[in-house]
Amino acid sequence: MKILFCTTCFEKTANGPAKFAKLLLDINREYPNHDLRILSEDVKANSQFVYKLNLKYPPSLKKFSHLFRIFQYHRKAIAIKSDFNWDVVVYNNSFLGIRTALSKYKSIGMINDYNNYILRLNEFPR
Repeated sequence: MKILFCTTCFEKTANGPAKFAKLLLDINREYPNHDLRILSEDVKANSQFVYKLNLKYPPSLKKFSHLFRIFQYHRKAIAIKSDFNWDVVVYNNSFLGIRTALSKYKSIGMINDYNNYILRLNEFPR
């Protein structure tokens, strides 16, 4: 299975999601029947298993940058498909995953933050 994992943080491993993304690359070594690549805006350049997203939006719209990310990650994932014919896209951000889930491509949006997960569960009435 070919997997494209999209994450906003990768090189700066100050948080759990970035550490998780780096650990995922072990799949390529440990499980040869799977092939995993990373797409991130937080890399200096493309490398063997990592694609760089050149995120562009007007500075005046910085507080809406998450909306621009949705479309730019999706567009880049589709462009990568011609080079790396992925079977599924996994977003390390559930909001980004929503956009691709609405398309014809298989995608998964995940929340890799246990603290926020517990907080969200407690907000909903039982």
